[in-house]
Amino acid sequence: MLIQCILSLALLAILLAADDLFRRFNWFALLFFFIVPLAMIPVWLGSGIAIWFKWTKMYSVILAGAFICLMRFTRLGERRWARIVIALVLAGNILEACVQDASQGAVWNWLNAVAGLISILAIRGWKDIRISASKERDVVWEGLDVPWIIAYTVWNWTFVYFNFPELGLIHVAVLAVPFLANLRRPGTWGQTRAYSLAAWMMLQFTFAGFVSRTSYAIPRPEWIAYACGIASLLANAIALAVSMRRRKSLRGPSGLASFSS
Repeated sequence: MLIQCILSLALLAILLAADDLFRRFNWFALLFFFIVPLAMIPVWLGSGIAIWFKWTKMYSVILAGAFICLMRFTRLGERRWARIVIALVLAGNILEACVQDASQGAVWNWLNAVAGLISILAIRGWKDIRISASKERDVVWEGLDVPWIIAYTVWNWTFVYFNFPELGLIHVAVLAVPFLANLRRPGTWGQTRAYSLAAWMMLQFTFAGFVSRTSYAIPRPEWIAYACGIASLLANAIALAVSMRRRKSLRGPSGLASFSS
């Protein structure tokens, strides 16, 4: 466990550094999301990872990272349909995990799967996604506010704990990266989440043997599993309530929403 705690801190530092490189150097982001995923296919095929969810997750977040790069570096960021794609990609990634959770069949898995569906319903503000005026040209999505981010973080960590308990400690670091980035640069959670998750998945496939040897499966007694499932459900129910209240407050006198849902 001590080894994985140390590795988690190292991973946190690596992912934070990678996020800064993606933002500051266009060539680095383009290399990482367009060239590396093709060049590394032979290595990843020999990783021994056969779980459909991990393969789907890796390439879906790589595509998300690549799309965000195009939004930042081209005029794609000005297109309304591109904002819709970003929202759909986020919802689709959550839905992938919900399907995986539900397939396990335990009551706590179902609780967390429902929490994930609620998280999708709580997503708002996609019409106001914009490219920042900074030299880094970040993709800014302020609709993913702190209540939603906290609820998502609780849900996603619970998902990993239920389905891949050996990665529970590591995933604390993975989830901390976008959370910390959003504290420094409000509205950039979505961009950093796509970048950092893609980087982690690629590292996991590249060094699959090392990750497997250094993993520590967090114990999962039933009462803790139920507690985590209920906490995830409550957190996302609260996030949905906050989202609905804010949508209502942003409706104009005519009753029509002035802010996207």
